[in-house]
Amino acid sequence: MARKRHTNGAKLQMVFELNRNLAAGGSLRATAKQFGVQPKQLRDWRANIQRILASSPAKKGICSGRKSTIEHMRHQLQAWIDEQRGLNLAVSYTSVMAHASQIDPAFANKDLSQRYQIIRRFCKSLGFAVRVSTHQGQQKPSEVIEQADN
Repeated sequence: MARKRHTNGAKLQMVFELNRNLAAGGSLRATAKQFGVQPKQLRDWRANIQRILASSPAKKGICSGRKSTIEHMRHQLQAWIDEQRGLNLAVSYTSVMAHASQIDPAFANKDLSQRYQIIRRFCKSLGFAVRVSTHQGQQKPSEVIEQADN
């Protein structure tokens, strides 16, 4: 049987179907066979139903993942990024990395590529996007209308 990861929403549907089948006199093994999963998986999902319900239905896992190595600086860095953006100053991964290095000497001792990846993941977790200029200006609406008419 090939390995397949199911979304949390699919896991919930399978567990609810299992509960319906068990109430109607069905078996765990038959339900597992119906969905093409192992009975152990259904038992585990049924035992962890509260954690599955609390997580996003689109995700495939219930674990939140490892903690960031710069979690202790989270609020300071987030405030600094907000301040820089509020002043209309450019914020890049490199500038955030430099500021984080000033705050924490242990972070500054890490390899350059490690620091960059940590900051990139950190910014992604906060929902910050690095804005990149395209060097292409948009035309004025009046110019576009004239072109469309021609």
